[in-house]
Amino acid sequence: MPSPARSAGAVVVWLGIGVTALWERSAVTGADRRALHSALIDAFPTVADLQRVVSFGLETTLDEIAPPASLFDQAFALVLWCDRHNRIGELLASARADNPDNDALKTFGRRWDAGYRIGGWRRRARSSGRG
Repeated sequence: MPSPARSAGAVVVWLGIGVTALWERSAVTGADRRALHSALIDAFPTVADLQRVVSFGLETTLDEIAPPASLFDQAFALVLWCDRHNRIGELLASARADNPDNDALKTFGRRWDAGYRIGGWRRRARSSGRG
């Protein structure tokens, strides 16, 4: 696998034959955070449900991310933490695996996938030299 060259806010990967792939940091909007927050609350109606998703998908505990509080507040803290740590894609994958039939998660997932976001990064192809 080619090694990436990192710069502030972007990663450039040399793919060979004069083609590079540029991965840019995607800005997660307030609307994205609101939609994910709502989807999580809809899909996981108890704190215990949310704790399970965090443990299985993020390999940490909800207690390490957010202080004990209401489901609403803990879900909000979780979304903010995932945004800061570029882990929204991992949270979404875990939530989808745990509740694949939830309509709110499906809707948010389609919106997220359409943005070509992968772990907080968005691919933008370009064809030029190595740089």
